[in-house]
Amino acid sequence: MENKVSCMSNSKWRKLFKAITPKGYGVEVSCWKFIDSEQIIKNPWPNANEILDDRFEDGVKYKGIEWIKIPKRFKRPPYEKIGYQWEHDLEAIISKLNELGKFCFDFNEDGLIIYGYKIV
Repeated sequence: MENKVSCMSNSKWRKLFKAITPKGYGVEVSCWKFIDSEQIIKNPWPNANEILDDRFEDGVKYKGIEWIKIPKRFKRPPYEKIGYQWEHDLEAIISKLNELGKFCFDFNEDGLIIYGYKIV
């Protein structure tokens, strides 16, 4: 049986979302996994006005986020069918994360995963 340990608090999620803004870091595409679902949802990165104390403006609570992946390469709508891909500057995002404090994340050639909960 897998055991999940919490890596984030509401204040850490807020700090992350307010620091890694779509405008500042160009995060356009992210994949979200929630603890109560096996489904992975492709979402835009939240804007500053959507970030509340313990949840987003739409009611989704931070404590439900298992992990968020920012892919290294992505396609912009409506260009998904062509070969060109854009890239997120993951090295800059990791540098910002390290500046902000201790965050639980993995990084490889596919992207950056920031954990709300991690299997130990």
